[in-house]
Amino acid sequence: MEIYLLNYKNIVYNGTNKYDTCVSMLTATSFKELEEIVGDLEEGRRIMEKLKELGLDDKYGAYYDAEIVRKKEINSARSEGYTDGKKEGKKETLISIAKNLLNMNLSIKDIMKATGLKKKDIMSLM
Repeated sequence: MEIYLLNYKNIVYNGTNKYDTCVSMLTATSFKELEEIVGDLEEGRRIMEKLKELGLDDKYGAYYDAEIVRKKEINSARSEGYTDGKKEGKKETLISIAKNLLNMNLSIKDIMKATGLKKKDIMSLM
């Protein structure tokens, strides 16, 4: 069974929607939001209290902190990879343009002006 959590965002307990409310709890991003979702649902209140206890537990806190660090490292690596990929793609494009300009018999000086490539990079294409 698949559940798309965003479909349950902002569902609050109204006395009859216990299961939808429990799923909606998974979308909360703060204790205040969680409290609004739970309302007077007894099971939801017990879950909230347990979450608060876990938040105060040093062992759980260490796991939580480690997970945050891991996610930040992953995002940083993705960002670096994206930036590196853009640079590499730009360089490949400039080299392709330089090759075309060489085939059109343009001077190396003009190709350097057009692409911003260094003379040695252009010479290596010949």
